[in-house]
Amino acid sequence: MPTAPRLRKKARVCQQTVRIRTVGLSRAAGEKVVGIAADLPIRYRCAFLTLLTSALSSCGLPPAPDLVLEEIAAFSLPPGEYVRGAVLTLNEELVFWSRTGLWRVRDSASMDPVCAGSGSGFLWVGQVGAVLAALDTLRHQVLQIHFDAQCQATANFPLKGLIAAAATDSGWLVIQRPTTNTTPRLLFLSYQREGNPLERHLPFSVTGAASDWLYLSGSGQSVLIGNRRWPFEWAFLDARGEASGSTPKPALPGGDPNVMLTIGGDENRWMALPVLDLGGAYLQLIVDLGSDRRLFRVLDATARVLRQREVVLPLGLFFSDPRNRRLVGIRTASSPELVVYGWRWARKPERKQQ
Repeated sequence: MPTAPRLRKKARVCQQTVRIRTVGLSRAAGEKVVGIAADLPIRYRCAFLTLLTSALSSCGLPPAPDLVLEEIAAFSLPPGEYVRGAVLTLNEELVFWSRTGLWRVRDSASMDPVCAGSGSGFLWVGQVGAVLAALDTLRHQVLQIHFDAQCQATANFPLKGLIAAAATDSGWLVIQRPTTNTTPRLLFLSYQREGNPLERHLPFSVTGAASDWLYLSGSGQSVLIGNRRWPFEWAFLDARGEASGSTPKPALPGGDPNVMLTIGGDENRWMALPVLDLGGAYLQLIVDLGSDRRLFRVLDATARVLRQREVVLPLGLFFSDPRNRRLVGIRTASSPELVVYGWRWARKPERKQQ
């Protein structure tokens, strides 16, 4: 069992505010205007990240509000712990899974194992209605999670070669690739018809090893399917796995004049983390695999960029709770940490007319 990590609550007095200053395009001359970011502390103890206004408004539309991320808690992980995912339950309890199993953050000083002995086979953990459930691909079972008792297997899940999974209001959505020589399949498995999956049409074409970079995010009535690799495609799926709406295809950083990021044309150096639901808007974080450079992109439902900012910050975000406005991710400043952020929208006050 790994050493019990510690959960650091947010300090009562914020010592530093981190702002990501404007980087945009001059409309008049089309010249690149480079903003200078404030010096970031080595330990991001009190992180208020603000994606400030950039020159992205078009057609005379008013600028979208700023997205502000406020750190709520940071959870120091033992050395070598590799977090595969994390969720906040309906009661806002933090649960994460890793190579060593499933863990619950009990208080500010400890974590407890959940579903003891289940190992590292968890592909998905989250809410299915009022129940916290997990998909265990080693046991090929769906587990109902109980914090104070043994986890209970509620259904068999015989599918093999699963890359990603998500639970909707109607059933399970999974991406399956049984062997390296097969094309990935998007499957829907109804809660009422166990063992009888229905194949759905993939919204975009993916072949070969690129199939392993597909992901599913979200739950309930709407799920997002996307590709971590260029061209970072993503699309909406309904609760039964049918594509809904258009298929946005955000451009590669450096090829999009609205994205102030130069990557030297190396597409394989960049990876997009799962698009996260912000309750009407969406957050896409594109990471440089060779450094701490990150590109935050706030998008609307048509993939129009509302905000974007390049920062140097060792952070990855992989879970959102739109109801409570929470984000969960990993930060690797000097040691790995599981972090929880709250978010809010803020508009800059208008200047008074003289």
